[in-house]
Order: sequence, then structure tokens, then C-alpha cells
Amino acid sequence: MADDFSTDNMLDMYLYENGQLLEQLEEIVLENKDEDSFDENNINEIFRIMHTIKGSSGVMKYDNIMKTSHKLEDIFYFLRENRNVEEHHMELTEIIFRVLDFINGEMDKIKDGNDPDGDSSELIADMEKFLAGLKDNKQAPQADKQQEKEESKITLGPNQFYIAPQVSGADKYYRVRITYQSDTQMCNLRAYSAVYAVKELTEDVHYSPEDILTNEASGDEILRQGFLMLVRGNFEEDKLRTVLDTTPEIDKIDISACDKSEFDRGFTAMEAPSVPVAEPTVENKAETEPQPGDYVIQKEAGKAKQITKTKKKKEHKQAFMSVNIDKMNLLMNLMGEMVIAESVVLQNPDLQVPGLDLSNFQKAAAQMSKITTEMQELPCEY
Repeated sequence: MADDFSTDNMLDMYLYENGQLLEQLEEIVLENKDEDSFDENNINEIFRIMHTIKGSSGVMKYDNIMKTSHKLEDIFYFLRENRNVEEHHMELTEIIFRVLDFINGEMDKIKDGNDPDGDSSELIADMEKFLAGLKDNKQAPQADKQQEKEESKITLGPNQFYIAPQVSGADKYYRVRITYQSDTQMCNLRAYSAVYAVKELTEDVHYSPEDILTNEASGDEILRQGFLMLVRGNFEEDKLRTVLDTTPEIDKIDISACDKSEFDRGFTAMEAPSVPVAEPTVENKAETEPQPGDYVIQKEAGKAKQITKTKKKKEHKQAFMSVNIDKMNLLMNLMGEMVIAESVVLQNPDLQVPGLDLSNFQKAAAQMSKITTEMQELPCEY
């Protein structure tokens, strides 16, 4: 892995999220192994999984994992675009299991601190043969067959992608803003995955912030104003949107066509969206005045607090987050130390002085005991 990408946070996130995706893929295959074929939802989901693994592996410079996932992605892209083709379900299922075994094995090497140096050339060759068989089964017009014949003449080196022509009278210009979920971690790395994916279509890509790989604080800027891109190429908006949708943490992708002059002006015309802030009225201003005891959290048992009624649920949104185990253990240890310190304070012999007014102290102590008890019981609820 290149030195530019050798950070523990990136590696932890890569292993965790791809591990979850591989488990999801295995679950889909096991549920459908006795069926005649994968349905449309499963095909789209497997395509998305392999697209994500390919992009993140490319960012981490794990070329063998990237190439393997890329080839399986190609198969499911073809199936997604040609639903009338017989997929040879049992053979395809066996290929997916082989891909799972290979990627899981390479990830085990990474977890052990070794390089993922497995050879997937035979597996890739088998997938290419399988994809060629699917294309042969497709009853396409002669024009489509001629186009496929021309595409087959393109030979790719071991670390190359086919890049669309840069100058064409049919080129289109797009302005893009990607908005991520407010709780998304390391937005700068996810933004780079989007750039990496688009560069398979065209290299005429500009983005802001520009220092997403070298400046960790750029992730905060992306959360505030979104990730901005200017893209030129000979493809439709739907194709660009599909390629950009690299992670379930994306909340919204805004794409607008522009002309060459707007494209050349850069990001000056793409102002950050303004967030209106309501002025507090006299009534609700009085309600926001801090009062003693306001820090006590009142929650009705069995009811979750609703944040918003208009929040659109993101499909495939994961109900978990990546947490460093060492930091979680440290947090638990600190919680234990806090409980011990609380006990020492409450049982301090200096508080036993006759005639000492401890009414305010007792109230504060009771509040502290309540908070520490809630903190201790919170992990048991999950």
C-alpha cells in the first residue's frame, strides 16, 4: 500500500466496512443459491457492493482485490442492463463464492499486517470467460454486436482503466454537489472514492476541496458545504449519478448541466447552500433560558426521540458504526474510574462535620449518581 494512504484510521474503516459488505454479499448468495436466478434487487445490490469494494480497494492500492471485484462488478453490470439474458445461476453462484473466498483471504492477510499478494489471475480469467458467454447468449442487433467487437479490441494493462476520449463535440459539462449524512466519518476519503470512480469515465474531473487526501480537516468542510465536482465527458447524467453513488453514507447527489463557460469559471459559481436560521420569538426565547436542573435528561421509557419527520431514509443504510475497540475499552475504564472517584467523594470523612449544611451538596451528589448510573446501564440496553 502506498505511503500516502498508510493511516490506521483508513485501514480500520476499510477492513470494517468491506467486511460488512462481504457478509451482506454472502447472505444474498446463500438465500438465492437454490433459485433459478438473482432478481433485479439482488443484482443491483451485488453490483453496488462490488462497486464499493472496488473503489475503496483502489484507494488503498490493493490492486488484486480491486481487479477481482471490478470483474465481478462487470458481470452484474451486464446482467443489470440485459435482464433477458440467461445467467447460468449455479455457475455464477460458484464464481461469487470464489470471489468471497479470495477477498476474505486477502483481508485476513491485511489484518495480520501482511501484504495482500494473492494471485487472482485464474479467477479473473474464469469471470471473463463467463461474461463472454453471457454476451454470446444475448440476442442483440447486428449493430450492437459490432460495437461489442470493437470494444473487445481494447486491451488493458495490469493497472490501467479505459479512459473516455477527452475532446469530443458530444462532451457534456456537469456541476456536482455530493452531500453526506451528518454523522458520516472521514468524508474526505469517501469523496476521494467518488473521484476515483468518475475517473473511469473521464479524466477531466475537478473537485473542491482539492486537499482531501492530505488535509484531514477537509472532511469537516465537506460536511458543511458538500463535495463539489466539475465533470466533462460524453455520457448522460444518469450514468454519472450511478458511478458517483459509491457509499450508503451519501445523503444527496445534485447534478446540473452547464455550458463550457460555466465549467471554465470553476467553483466560484457554486456557492455553498445557505441554511436558514429561525430567529427565536419572545416566547420560545424565554423557554431557552437555562434553568437549574436543565441538564437532567428526561426520556419516556420505550419511546425514541424523533429528530425530523421529513428525513428521507437512505436505502441500505447501515445500523451500526465503526468504533476502535481500544478506544471503547479505554472509555469503559474511564467510566469505572469515575464511579470509584464518585464513591470516594461521597464517603469523604470531611463531610461528617456536625452542623455542616450539606443540602446543596446532597442534591448535586444525587444528580451525579443518577448520571453515572445511566452511563453504566446504557451499554446493557444494546
